[in-house]
Amino acid sequence: MAFSQEFIEKVREASNLVDEVSQFTELKRAGSQLTGLCPFPSHNEKTASFSVSESKQVYHCFGCKKSGNIFNFLQELRGFNFPEAIEYLAQKASIPIPIEDNTKPFSSESKNAKKTLLAINKMAGEYYHLQLKKHYSNPAIQQFLSSRGLTKDIIKTFHLGFSTSSWSGLLDHLRSRGVSLKLIEQLGLIKKSKKTGDYFDLYRERIMFPILNPMGDWIGFGGRVLDQSLPKYINSSESEIFNKSKTLYGLDETAKHIRTKDEAIIVEGYMDHIALYKSGIKNAVATLGTALTPSHAKMLKRLCKKVIVLFDGDSAGRSAAERSLSILLSEGLLVHGLFLPNKVDPDDFINENGKDALIQKIESAPDLFYLIIDAYLTDYSGQPSEQVTILRKTVPILSTVSDPVLFDIYKNEVSQRLKLDPQTINKAIASYKKERQRGLSNHPSPSSPPLPTQNKANNFKYIDKVVVKNPPPAEKLLLNIALMKSSYFTQILESGILEHFSHQEVRKIFSKAEQTYRQMPNKFDNLTALLGSYVEPQNLLTMQFGPPLLNAQEEDVQKMIVDCQQKIKEVTLKNLVEKTKAKFGKTDGSDQLQELERIMNIYKDKHNLRNQKKPQS
Repeated sequence: MAFSQEFIEKVREASNLVDEVSQFTELKRAGSQLTGLCPFPSHNEKTASFSVSESKQVYHCFGCKKSGNIFNFLQELRGFNFPEAIEYLAQKASIPIPIEDNTKPFSSESKNAKKTLLAINKMAGEYYHLQLKKHYSNPAIQQFLSSRGLTKDIIKTFHLGFSTSSWSGLLDHLRSRGVSLKLIEQLGLIKKSKKTGDYFDLYRERIMFPILNPMGDWIGFGGRVLDQSLPKYINSSESEIFNKSKTLYGLDETAKHIRTKDEAIIVEGYMDHIALYKSGIKNAVATLGTALTPSHAKMLKRLCKKVIVLFDGDSAGRSAAERSLSILLSEGLLVHGLFLPNKVDPDDFINENGKDALIQKIESAPDLFYLIIDAYLTDYSGQPSEQVTILRKTVPILSTVSDPVLFDIYKNEVSQRLKLDPQTINKAIASYKKERQRGLSNHPSPSSPPLPTQNKANNFKYIDKVVVKNPPPAEKLLLNIALMKSSYFTQILESGILEHFSHQEVRKIFSKAEQTYRQMPNKFDNLTALLGSYVEPQNLLTMQFGPPLLNAQEEDVQKMIVDCQQKIKEVTLKNLVEKTKAKFGKTDGSDQLQELERIMNIYKDKHNLRNQKKPQS
């Protein structure tokens, strides 16, 4: 999803960075700014260094140097991508999200229907949560919760609930709120009896695990029996708002920890995930009764580079890990693996050995590719038939490795273990890819849907980020001075100094700022926050909130403007001298005299520049 600049600004104006930050840390007023402890998990501080400019709607931490606008904050702390951050804020502000794809019918009625389904799920979740509170003292519930360490804090964090033995408890509750049977059935919360034709609650006498997406929407449920009866778990059926292959349980709570550690632990279910979380291992996610999918891998790639697969040690768990390896490697992720003893889940392991023992195992988890190769080589004697068999198993994995360095490491490992020439392995991979391609061409997949067309009414376009590397200090400082006050901004623009900027990307930012300011001259304070959506790194725009600009007097700022302009012009003249000298060597006669005169004039300009008087106070 891509949005127009106008829509992005509309959403940003309707949102409040202070409200989002205040969910994670307490802010106190300090002059023109708000300060508090840094909310990012990677920065564990005791003295407040996190600052929010309420007027400009940007943040900056003087400790960990993180900075940006409200979109960056949500991306960094909650793991959203840019479109998700905009959609999340638009929904909070009740701003209708425009339609991008004209090739796919998506009426306002269908968008409202999706919103309605999410609201019904939340109502159901709140009902289940209330039932757990009401029946908390029930011996069966107490025994289940205590045996698994599900404290009141964990129940609150994960919104756990309970479905009673009533055949129509949830149904009656939702009907009393005016919800139609059709929508409740569409979400898989009720079923129709084949005998009587009456509807009944699908979930009965189960601990309920609400499933939230990264944006905090209630998209589904998992229900677990209190005893050992079957089926142990029932998950929500697929719907317009719930797709298991695109959902990872717990990501709404753990994305910020995954991003901070640059590492995700993948487990197989709700209880495994919660067992890790309550033990302080908060960078985990769980699949939902389905194999890991390419969509899951893409979600994780946005947050981290390394994943650890923590599955059961039985044959099913090892097969699942093997299938996951190719999917994760194809996304360029570094994959490690850890198998617990057969029929021992993380909760059991922690109860028997302590959480530190599990943490140590996780930290030392070996490369999953090596674990799988070790398994292939069990009872290996080096016979040619065994070499061929193992190579056939290994080649499909090797063919998915997108990182060329990692590919060479893995290939050399297989070569050494099987005592095969690397070229033999290369030929086997090439042959495998050729056969696979032939198979795909013989059984083509359905045609891909056409790409979204541009909606001219909404001016959709993908945002091109301006990535700035090694900007000259004077240009960087002048940019931040310009963003402090509209008078400084106008003064710098009218000085003509932009023509002398040597860094093209910084000049682009100034041009973008000028264009936006001309369109919204009465909203100068919005400039910094708006530019934050287009600029990397974010701290390029937040020098204005720290020394030497913070609390600088007018005289000091004016002196810095002149100093920056002189330094920028000196660089321009220096570059001009070098170009003219190079040209001088390629000319002769009168042309050389002209180039010599030009060089002398440039040196004269440099001399005058250095002797230029500073502005009077």
